[in-house]
Amino acid sequence: MSERRLSEAFEVALNTYKTLAECTHPMRAGPFMCNIIDDLLKCGGLTAEEALALQRIVAEAMGPMPAGCSTLTAALRLKGQPNDLPHRVAWYEALLERVREEENCVRVEVKNLKGAALEYAVERAVYPDEYTPAESLEFALSGQKRYCTPGSAVMALVKRFRVWLTPPSLGDAPLFEDDIPNGWDAQIYNDTGTDLIGEAYGFESPELAICLACVAAVSGPTVNIPKELMNEV
Repeated sequence: MSERRLSEAFEVALNTYKTLAECTHPMRAGPFMCNIIDDLLKCGGLTAEEALALQRIVAEAMGPMPAGCSTLTAALRLKGQPNDLPHRVAWYEALLERVREEENCVRVEVKNLKGAALEYAVERAVYPDEYTPAESLEFALSGQKRYCTPGSAVMALVKRFRVWLTPPSLGDAPLFEDDIPNGWDAQIYNDTGTDLIGEAYGFESPELAICLACVAAVSGPTVNIPKELMNEV
């Protein structure tokens, strides 16, 4: 693998894409990134490892392709955006920022989050369009708390995710038989109420259980946390 970071290789591909896009009418779709990556591989602009990794990143971000659609057409349509050149460029730029963010993060289990790391995870999972990763990190590093304390922010999470909250049982006995501590439990189900998509069991405060369940509902059992916050987990 090349010594440069994957985000730097992606930036090379994106700059090439933008250069070719300048020759295309802005209302047309423009070139496909997969073709750009292939061309850069052939001319030595990308290594084979970089090209393979970038193709995988783009494909995973696009998701399944509906019949009759190009992959990016489908991805933009799912986001409610037109399939013109400015939106294609913006989509790839956002994907590059996601790659940069993940390079500076460590994957950790949601149940182990606390403090500033949890504040960051909640904001990235629940409000990704309202705050940039840099803004979320800056707030988390400031030591302030927006979500994991009693108040309107955590109540907004309860309403938005329709969190099912269970208080600790009386006495010291756990609610379950699998060594889960006696504490606050939070569960989140899908829109039809048939599948459990986020859960947190046995935590010392309702706010902590709510926040952890919300992150799990969006991100799954693990989440990316910036390396600067790793002393919090």
